[in-house]
Amino acid sequence: MEIMEGFLDKFLFPCVRLQFVGCPDLLEVHIDTGFNKELLIPESREYVLTAGLRWEGDYVNGEGEEMTYADGTKRRADYAYATIKWFGKDRVVTAYIARRTNAERREDEKNRRSKKDIILLGTELLADCTLEINFSERKVLIKKP
Repeated sequence: MEIMEGFLDKFLFPCVRLQFVGCPDLLEVHIDTGFNKELLIPESREYVLTAGLRWEGDYVNGEGEEMTYADGTKRRADYAYATIKWFGKDRVVTAYIARRTNAERREDEKNRRSKKDIILLGTELLADCTLEINFSERKVLIKKP
């Protein structure tokens, strides 16, 4: 059995650090069992993708897939294919780019920082895994048989 270790951040969100092929840094991602795709990357993090990652496919600008968010709103999300290290092996994943509305951008500028500047790891990546979250020890384990 292979095991990937993670942690709970200061807000008790389960997180792991992922290596994106072509990007020198490990990136912190939040595990979101309510998101049923592989990865969701906010546009504020898009610089990481375009600057450091090797795209496997074409970037689809504005013609992406319609997604329903937790609050019920529907938006189109652009996507591309990126390669991550998943349990030590290269895995091509679909990375969706969450676009913000103009009102959200203005609010972020007013607050000088985006509250949505996180990468989400969804259940499609976890489909053949077991996810364990230990809140008392602040540990996260993803196990793959």
